[in-house]
Amino acid sequence: MQVAAPSLAPEIRLRFRFGDWCFHVHRFSGSAQSEHFTRITPEMPITPDRLDPGADALFLPSRPVLGRLPTLHGTPNIIRYVPAQYSRYYIDIAGDFQSWLQGLSHQCQRELRRKLRRFAESSGAAPLLREYRSPREMTEFHRVARAVSARSFQERLGTGLPATKEFLDELIALADAEGARGFILFHRDRPVAYELCQADGDCLSGEYCGYDPEFRRLSPGVVLLYCVLERLFAERDFRIFDFGRGEAAYKATFATGSTFCADIYYFRRTGANLFLVCAHRAVRAVWSAIAKMLEFFGIKRRLRNFVRT
Repeated sequence: MQVAAPSLAPEIRLRFRFGDWCFHVHRFSGSAQSEHFTRITPEMPITPDRLDPGADALFLPSRPVLGRLPTLHGTPNIIRYVPAQYSRYYIDIAGDFQSWLQGLSHQCQRELRRKLRRFAESSGAAPLLREYRSPREMTEFHRVARAVSARSFQERLGTGLPATKEFLDELIALADAEGARGFILFHRDRPVAYELCQADGDCLSGEYCGYDPEFRRLSPGVVLLYCVLERLFAERDFRIFDFGRGEAAYKATFATGSTFCADIYYFRRTGANLFLVCAHRAVRAVWSAIAKMLEFFGIKRRLRNFVRT
């Protein structure tokens, strides 16, 4: 399945936050790489000599790299900043669903069955998954998913589904090019979890997801993922389901492979940009030290669970 432009290009922004609390977002003008990480060779990136005229930044999200990069590196004209380096997880969905399930640990399979059974018993029926593809359907998806996102902890993190008309217009254009898939899980007649995916050739990438914290005990995110994967395996429209940027325990549990990637920013070397980058790095360092202390005293997990409910 070949998918043309447009795409949901990532914004160039730095989020300043302590744990789950995002207290400032700074946006930059410039361009962001949109090519999928599976089509990029993992070789050391070379810092450009200069940026495009009028641009403050160039952003390379999920750039495959051979090894860990220095967090901060500079030239006379450019600041290279690498705030995140992680394994990007994916599932090979070219095979069959049952084979993928059997590849999981026995404990994971038991947990999946238990969560599916508990969700079905609570809703009085099998999990209801609705899929949205066309521009008209995507408008409805955005409306319903926004209602879920507004209640989710992802919204508080600043990673919820964008509510702007500009984003919806991009989403409709992407759907018109057969490049978007939206999925919503319903508990009876109430939406409780959503996933927005972007198609890029034979890869389908998760861009935004979230769930209603009121239903957290029913594991709606896991149930939604199970239902989406069951459908994708059956359709055989894609070869890869990509979990998207960032690491999480559930991604490592369900994945069949991973690639080590880095989020790389190139900023024009100015006093203001250097201050923002150093401030962002300092905030991350302070939170890292606090997180280690919280973990030492055994309260980090309880605090995270409290914030996410």
